[in-house]
Amino acid sequence: MKGLFIKDLKLVFKNKILLVLMVLFSLVGFVGMDASFLIGYITLFFTGLAISTSGYDERNNTIAYLLTTPVSRRDYVIEKYIFTTCLGFVGYALSVTISYISCHFIQGKPYDVTALSLGLFIFLIPALMIPINIKFGTTKGRLITLAISGIIAFIIGALVPPLLMISSVTDFIIDEDMAITEYVVEVGLKTYLIALGILIAILGAYVTSFFISLNIIKKKNY
Repeated sequence: MKGLFIKDLKLVFKNKILLVLMVLFSLVGFVGMDASFLIGYITLFFTGLAISTSGYDERNNTIAYLLTTPVSRRDYVIEKYIFTTCLGFVGYALSVTISYISCHFIQGKPYDVTALSLGLFIFLIPALMIPINIKFGTTKGRLITLAISGIIAFIIGALVPPLLMISSVTDFIIDEDMAITEYVVEVGLKTYLIALGILIAILGAYVTSFFISLNIIKKKNY
């Protein structure tokens, strides 16, 4: 397992140009980038970078080679989930730190704590992409993932208005154009229960995804 982890780390560090660009992008975040966008983008970038290692394994026939060693198919799948989750958490922690420093010490505005919920991508993206990549390969997997991601985005967009309706607006400011520019939302018990339900559902999907991936790789010939 340790050897697989080191292998994937070396594959990630081969993308030096992407890593340099991400460092530059993170520095831009200090200037005044929105916390939600920064956290979501960097977390997705690191998670996607980890999942891209499956593409290297596929192109170089690495999986077939690994299966001739003491590494089992189960070990391979477990490592992919652990590695993707760990790298996603690194990106999440980095983006939260950058956005927090930017808000408090540079932009001088309150930190948007709702942006922290984007950490769910750490579990949602691997649950979606890993079994698809194992089943269809990297190229076809990307197309299928884009289609499914669009559906998920639509579902999330449909869920946001009901959540806002459950919350109660306690204060707002109306500018000259009659537009609400600032507001304070008081979150109720129902909102917490729904958020907890969403978290449990995503973790359940993550565990289910692991067993699906395991079943797929056991039936696949390399």
